[in-house]
Amino acid sequence: MKYSSLLLFLLISLSTVAQKKVIDFYYDGGRLSNGDDMVYDLLGDVNIHTPECVLTYIKEQSTMKLDFIDDDLKEYNESLENLEAYLVEGEPEIVWRVKKDKSIFVRVYERDGQIYFAWHGRSFEVD
Repeated sequence: MKYSSLLLFLLISLSTVAQKKVIDFYYDGGRLSNGDDMVYDLLGDVNIHTPECVLTYIKEQSTMKLDFIDDDLKEYNESLENLEAYLVEGEPEIVWRVKKDKSIFVRVYERDGQIYFAWHGRSFEVD
C-alpha cells in the first residue's frame, strides 16, 4: 500500500511539473522549436521537409507565428491573431484557437519532459 501511494504521488507530481512548463509558456510567451519536421502546405497540397520549425508566441498581442525554411532554403511563415487559450483538463496541454474560426488552432503540449507544438493554420499544418 505504501508503494502505491508513492507511485500515485510521483505521477501527480510529474503531471504537475509538465503542466507548469506549458502554463509558463502561456504566461511568458516565447519561442518553441520542433526540430526536424514535415509541414503540410494546405494551399499547395504538398508536404515540405524542414530542418527546424519554429513557433513564436507573443502573449501581449495574442498572436502566434510559424516560421520554417525548406531544404532549398526557401522561407515560409504564417501568423495567427486574436487567439483564445484553453487549458486541456488533466493534460499538460493548452490549445489556442482563433476567435472567429475555431478550426484554426495551435496546441502546445508536454511529452517526455519536452514541450512541443502542433499548428493547424490557414496555410500550413504541423503535427
